[in-house]
Amino acid sequence: MEYKGENKKLKTTLEDLINQASWGQNMMSVKRKLIEYKKKGLLFFEEDLSVIASHKKIEVYLYSQPSPKTKINAFPVPGEYFAHHYSNNWVDQEQILRSCFEKYYSQEINDGVGFSHYKNYIGEEFVWFYVRSEGSEINNE
Repeated sequence: MEYKGENKKLKTTLEDLINQASWGQNMMSVKRKLIEYKKKGLLFFEEDLSVIASHKKIEVYLYSQPSPKTKINAFPVPGEYFAHHYSNNWVDQEQILRSCFEKYYSQEINDGVGFSHYKNYIGEEFVWFYVRSEGSEINNE
């Protein structure tokens, strides 16, 4: 799995990543790279890597495209776009988030779907909006 947007398996384990030469040969190097890419905002995952078992599946979202293997629970907003356009006006925020969601997933969402239950993670290059894994993914039916 490369962070540069290759459409590969994005529901993975730390063990799977250790077996890929580009991620490193041990658990610490894999965790270090994942954390580095997350801080940059190039990928997003919710799990706490300090306590996760190496065989537990994690959802990893890439900034450049979603994977059909991940749930529709997170999407990126470019950092500069976020800083420039995101205001204190909730209507503006909803429009921006809707636009970024639809662009990322290449699908429209129903008017009744809102983003008030979303959390955010601010990376250096992208801000990720996500639904906590304990919650439900967006139901767009």
